[in-house]
Amino acid sequence: MDKECSHCYHMNPASAAVCENCNAPLQGAAAHGEAAAHNEAGAATLEMTALASGTAFRIGGNGTIGREGDIERAVFAEDMYVSACHCSVTLENGVFKIEQLRSARNPTWINGKEIPPGVPVSIRDNDVIKIADISFKAKYGYAAEATPETAPDAAPEAPQQAPVYVIVCPCCGSEYEVSGVDERIEECENCDDYDKHQIAEAGARKKYAD
Repeated sequence: MDKECSHCYHMNPASAAVCENCNAPLQGAAAHGEAAAHNEAGAATLEMTALASGTAFRIGGNGTIGREGDIERAVFAEDMYVSACHCSVTLENGVFKIEQLRSARNPTWINGKEIPPGVPVSIRDNDVIKIADISFKAKYGYAAEATPETAPDAAPEAPQQAPVYVIVCPCCGSEYEVSGVDERIEECENCDDYDKHQIAEAGARKKYAD
């Protein structure tokens, strides 16, 4: 039996967990399995990485995003397209939700779909979230809590990992490994003809191999 979205009234397949039209969670749908499973072992965190600049920050709980918000205010402080209090983020049962505040002048999108004001929408792993004019890729992480019985006195020194460089497409979030920080990519193979050249403006950034 199809599921009707209580926010936009779109009819969705019975197996859907979120609305195909507005991305709102559907009544009776389970929380995202991966997030719920990992939350049993530790607290969820959400890493937000700007697709254009590579700037990243981590969200560990509830807060407000905006020029005067309490989540990484410096990232948004100089962007006049972002409202003073643009959207709120909440953590519930291991799943982060984002809500467009009614006071915001410009929209918030998830994967290219504008979310309605006042409706908390679940964030999935690898979602692309656009806040006004800044696009971010969302990635879940989990911080396990150490107990006195199992925690070592000192963590062993991690082996040195070889640095790698990547370029992230500002349109679709596709990631390309490159040989050095000065390398550029002219076209994104996953974008259409209109957007595929925008990756040429993106610089390489360093990350560490898994």
